Amino acid sequence: DGQVTPAGSPVTVDGGHCLHLDETNSLRVDSSEDCAATHDEAWFADGSGRIHLAADAGMCLTYTSPTTVQPCSMNDPAQHWVLQEGGYVVRANATNSALDANRSTGYVTTYALSGTNNQKWDSFETADNVLLNYLSSNALTLLSAVGPLPEPVAPEEPKEPTEPVEPEEPTEPAEPTEPGESVEPDKPTESSEPAGPSEPTGSAAPAAPDTGATAPTDDSTAVRASDLARTGVSAMATALIGAAALIAGAVLLIVRHRRTGR
Repeated sequence: DGQVTPAGSPVTVDGGHCLHLDETNSLRVDSSEDCAATHDEAWFADGSGRIHLAADAGMCLTYTSPTTVQPCSMNDPAQHWVLQEGGYVVRANATNSALDANRSTGYVTTYALSGTNNQKWDSFETADNVLLNYLSSNALTLLSAVGPLPEPVAPEEPKEPTEPVEPEEPTEPAEPTEPGESVEPDKPTESSEPAGPSEPTGSAAPAAPDTGATAPTDDSTAVRASDLARTGVSAMATALIGAAALIAGAVLLIVRHRRTGR
């Protein structure tokens, strides 16, 4: 998962002793039962029966004495193994010969299948990819060097198509006016009408216009009445004097007339 060739897993035997390689590429088992602290070799098997070193998938477990890893070959019977139930690993062309961990030397060899714990391996995982069965040593080495593959990116969900926008209908051009025809102005809207006079508030009524004349007081009225009375008396006296003069004149004329008549 996540890489070109399988990551594999550590393999133990005889109660937890780790399978690993020494400096000569020979298989050995560690006396320690703590694989993680001593060795990190991982292994996997392909569908054809070859057992690969996961760090370099181009190297396969090969029957020799002791057992070693060598460049993988599709046709070498010494590299084909059968994984049996119980963890036993036997040669494909000699099923009575099992992979065996020598407790004295620590080397891994093949020995007659006996069912003892030093022949029970836990465990070689088998890869699901059948293409590995047909790849050469060089191809497997290159693929294992690639390492983990990047996590696949989930494709984005397709976006729903947007509905097409309907084109706006063209507006009809305004009809030209006849010569001399007046265009009625737009009626004023309610908002454009002038505001009416505001209602008078409860304040005092406006003052009367100033005419320049002051209202007469009681004293001035009395004075004017007195003046009018005097004026009336004077006029009457004048009229009486005039009337008396006329009468006197008439009397004189009568007297003269009589005297001349005698």
